[in-house]
Amino acid sequence: MRPITLNLASRPFRNNAVVGSVVGGIAALLVLATAFNLWVFISYGSSYAALREKESGDRRRLAALDTEERQLQKELKTRDFRTAWQRGAFAGEVILKRSFSWTLLFNKLEGVVPAEVMMTAIRPNITEKGIVIYVTGIARNHGALLDFEDALLKNAAFTRVYPASERRINPSRPDITFALTCDYLPAREPPPANLIAETEPAVAPAPSASPSAAPAGSEAATPLPGSAPAAAPARSEPPRPVLGLVGKDGRLRTAALLARMV
Repeated sequence: MRPITLNLASRPFRNNAVVGSVVGGIAALLVLATAFNLWVFISYGSSYAALREKESGDRRRLAALDTEERQLQKELKTRDFRTAWQRGAFAGEVILKRSFSWTLLFNKLEGVVPAEVMMTAIRPNITEKGIVIYVTGIARNHGALLDFEDALLKNAAFTRVYPASERRINPSRPDITFALTCDYLPAREPPPANLIAETEPAVAPAPSASPSAAPAGSEAATPLPGSAPAAAPARSEPPRPVLGLVGKDGRLRTAALLARMV
């Protein structure tokens, strides 16, 4: 049976379901967009209020920091940093001079001065940059003075040896007076062995075995009546550390002594 495709109605028939669906969908989208815009406006409004409050707090803190900065600038202008620096430099120089060991210097010079040279004055100049020794003396002749300078150069504790002056005492005699300067490096050379031996404690020797000693694993023999009791074996102490600084008393300074001095 074939359907009839002719429209015999007096007025035309329109299908409005599609149009209503499209219009309803558009209206729903408009409602959703309006609700989203309203939510964004409200949320951004609260965030803007929080940001304004944070900005006002930051401005207050910035003003407080500016006030504190001006006060600190006034205090810095009133303080005398030059005097403080001079006091610190003076304290450092005093500490360096206090730690300087004349005994160690004399021991080193004693090992390098020849028999024909006699030192009359030794003046160290102690600064933060180093120690410069100014030596004046009398030499038997020029050869003795040259030997003294060579001995200073060969020693690791002295460097940059410069002769300052040289003058003959009597034109008819070879004796001359001299003056020289050199840099002193006390840490380059180890301290003398005799000073190290004085600071290290002596270790007691191990007791020798007697012929009547009991064999291993047996009980200790009881002392005979009237005999003196056997002395307990001496316990060896660990050697104290040697720092290389020698005080005015000629003994090396240990870590504990330096800590008490500081």
